Amino acid sequence: SESGSEEQDSENDESEEEEQDLYSMFPSRVAQKLKQGVKVDNERYEQVTLLFADIARYKRLSKYLAPSTLKKVVAHMHDVMDRLCKVHDVFKIETTGTSYMAAAGLPDPQPDHAARVARFASDILNAVREMSSEVPSLENLLQLRVGCHTGNVVASVVGNQTLRYYLFGQTVNVT
Repeated sequence: SESGSEEQDSENDESEEEEQDLYSMFPSRVAQKLKQGVKVDNERYEQVTLLFADIARYKRLSKYLAPSTLKKVVAHMHDVMDRLCKVHDVFKIETTGTSYMAAAGLPDPQPDHAARVARFASDILNAVREMSSEVPSLENLLQLRVGCHTGNVVASVVGNQTLRYYLFGQTVNVT
């Protein structure tokens, strides 16, 4: 029957979406293990550079912008950062509210990890400056705080129902 075929197509689409989400949230070899139901062991990385970025004076910004406008600004910033991660071959670790964390040097070693993150940070700051100049209500209000730190980390999958790729170590705490 046609409805059975439509249901199967819908299930296939959902399965493909879930797989895409898995591969966007985890390094490919970790996503592959999770997909196969294999336990993922902690991985230690000796040389990574982390970037942490968030909107400076967010409370002040939220006083001047409508919630719907603020949501669009944050979503646009995250979209730009996601695109720049691909440009610089930097791995997005997580976003939390207005914060963004990314790393170079994992899941595969990159001898130029610090330079990659520095270029990534520079491009993010330029994008925010450009966005601020294009939207009059943002001028002099939207500022990004960016920190970078290099060192070792342990990466692990945490959670039972909602899995997350998480980094542990002093390198993360300093950022």
